[in-house]
Amino acid sequence: MHSQHGPGKKFLKKFTLVVCLFIFVVSSAGCQTMRKKFIRKKKKEKEQAQNFIPVLEPIDYAAKIYTPQEKYRHHYMLWKVWNDEILNTIAEVGGSRLGRGSDKKQKYLLGQLIKELQEMAQWVDASKQQELQAVVDAMNAVLARYEKPPELRNMFAISKDIEHSAKNVRIHLSPEALTAQKAYKD
Repeated sequence: MHSQHGPGKKFLKKFTLVVCLFIFVVSSAGCQTMRKKFIRKKKKEKEQAQNFIPVLEPIDYAAKIYTPQEKYRHHYMLWKVWNDEILNTIAEVGGSRLGRGSDKKQKYLLGQLIKELQEMAQWVDASKQQELQAVVDAMNAVLARYEKPPELRNMFAISKDIEHSAKNVRIHLSPEALTAQKAYKD
């Protein structure tokens, strides 16, 4: 019996030694790669990003060509905005009289209103240009009233004159009315 355990123990000792030696070799080789995993390396992406110079090739687009109707409609819409703004500024109640907005602002708004009316006149035929010029003259007359001191100015009359001109433009000079009359320049 003693002889059966002897060679088995020797084999077991040799096997254990081989396994331990194998584990030692594997673990010692593995530690080196593990160590490399934890060593900080320079980031190549940052260097590449800094050295990267984008190539920009501008694309030339053809200029969009607007028809006279589109240009007129654009200036008409701007005129409507300026018209509403001047009427709102004048209508702000300030004490016993209308027109709390500053004279400077009101003059500016009237100037923009006149400018848009003049731009609109460029895109219509001669008869409609005359109608627009009459509105411009009326707005210039309103603007001239601002030369008087504020106490002598009738803001209610100014507001009514602007509203009357606006009504005239909306009825007779709207883009829809001009399209129906074919009053645009070719």
